[in-house]
Amino acid sequence: MHSWGAAGFSYSHSDFKVLNPDKSKISNSIVPSENYKVQTRLRITIMLSSTLHYIHPSLAMPDDIQAEAFPDATLSVLDFLQFPLPIVSGAASQHKASEFFNRQQPTTDNIKIIQKIPIPPAKVLGELVAACKTAVLSGMPSVKCRHAPSASGQYLLVWVIPYWAKVLAI
Repeated sequence: MHSWGAAGFSYSHSDFKVLNPDKSKISNSIVPSENYKVQTRLRITIMLSSTLHYIHPSLAMPDDIQAEAFPDATLSVLDFLQFPLPIVSGAASQHKASEFFNRQQPTTDNIKIIQKIPIPPAKVLGELVAACKTAVLSGMPSVKCRHAPSASGQYLLVWVIPYWAKVLAI
């Protein structure tokens, strides 16, 4: 298998598919596979989320919460596997990213509660990361979990979006 790439991205033949494999056509169009598209969106989401705290202070997780929210690098494999990280929601959200942001004051910053709320699917999370700057600068202090009916009454601090992106990267 051949790999090639630039800027930290690598590509292989399995990342692309032939659109028209019909031999009677003069040329075949090669397009990225769905797996490649999802991986690329995830990489972009992670890159963007790592810079969000520079945009506005409300997008930075407090240090004490961050220490509790992520597993320590010295954990054993067994302890790492038992660390309480949120699951990724399998259901695609029918809501636009802008509908997640809210003018309501946050109702919780308790990381134990937040860890029980599923993370939006990668595509939705990428849209939320992209919409963060505009939402925060327009005065939206919270995120409503529209993707998770069990948490629909919760209004979370906006730093939950970079948190979700970091968890997705683990």
